[in-house]
Amino acid sequence: MTGYVAVCRWQAFRNDRVERRGGFGRTKSDIKPCFIEEKFEMYEKPLSLIVPCHNALSFLAECWDSIKDQSFGLDRMQCIFVDDASTDETYSALKTIQSEYPDSVEVIHLKENLRQGGARNVGLSLAMGTYVQFLDQDDRLLPTACEELYLLAEDYQTDLIQFAYAHPGDKEAHDAYCSEDGFYIVHSVPERKQLLMSGLFYCTHHNLFYRNSLIKQVGSRFPEHRVYEEPLFVYPLYFYAKRLMILSKGLYLGRAHEESSTNTLLPSRLIDHPVVQFALHDFLEQKGLTRDYSDEIAFYILWTAFGETIVNASRDSRFFTCQDFLLLQKECQRRFPSWQENPYFQDIAPEIQKVLGGLTASIDSPDELSGFLSEIAGLSF
Repeated sequence: MTGYVAVCRWQAFRNDRVERRGGFGRTKSDIKPCFIEEKFEMYEKPLSLIVPCHNALSFLAECWDSIKDQSFGLDRMQCIFVDDASTDETYSALKTIQSEYPDSVEVIHLKENLRQGGARNVGLSLAMGTYVQFLDQDDRLLPTACEELYLLAEDYQTDLIQFAYAHPGDKEAHDAYCSEDGFYIVHSVPERKQLLMSGLFYCTHHNLFYRNSLIKQVGSRFPEHRVYEEPLFVYPLYFYAKRLMILSKGLYLGRAHEESSTNTLLPSRLIDHPVVQFALHDFLEQKGLTRDYSDEIAFYILWTAFGETIVNASRDSRFFTCQDFLLLQKECQRRFPSWQENPYFQDIAPEIQKVLGGLTASIDSPDELSGFLSEIAGLSF
């Protein structure tokens, strides 16, 4: 990890000394909490925890136990459960929880299913905490998660903290997203460009600890009725966050199971992926961000909308037709007609070059698409 926007290197809660990188390494005792001179809106509680729920009875008890057992203290949390038009007894179970903890728990019942993104938006509209954390209905937080994240956020006045997460039995997950600790302050457009292209920060929503005022400033929201919904909410925040932290400690325990959206919906809703990315592109244009970050945004949108969709289709092409491919290709060409002149595409891995070659490839039949996807399936990413 380079030190272009890093102001220090540190090992949180681990040891007293950090390695020196680019002159930024210091002992923890040398690093003083920094209180920036800004007036923040006063919030009702330190933390708003938002949990979207749909037919959640199988996992709700474990999820709730991980919340009420937080060392941070339930009395300091605004727990917002959004029942996303469940057809089982989820709403009744949530009302029982609320009756037992009325000062800390709010329950919202939606008559129309909005999917996770829409349900989170409803929770966000009610969030009164200084900070915001999301938790999916089938996941858990480690007992000290909220306390550790809150103390770091207060000490370093962070806008975002990205922390590691794991799935049960997956010992490599901690290193998959947050392999090293780091603290970053962004002072300028060139520094933000470096941050955006560094590959350090991701668009997963659940392993981020957000300052609520940042979310309000940006106006980020999830798309409704979509899967692959996270980038539209998360990615714009990186254009405004000034103080960011990466924590390699795993604090969030995810769960992969047969009923999860990852296993039941993602393949059949693959086209949602580029649709959300194009909505993100429109949002960034509306915010005027393409003026300063045109190349960075083009690189991100093209790879995620086209590249990731093609890679996913190469693994399971049952729901990706030749017509889908042609429409995707045409829309990418319309939005980014000069993409080949983008400097970020000049020095990319051969595997990525092969995938993006599909942007200009002549593919007019299902057999030709199948052949192209088979070639991509044989690549290593």
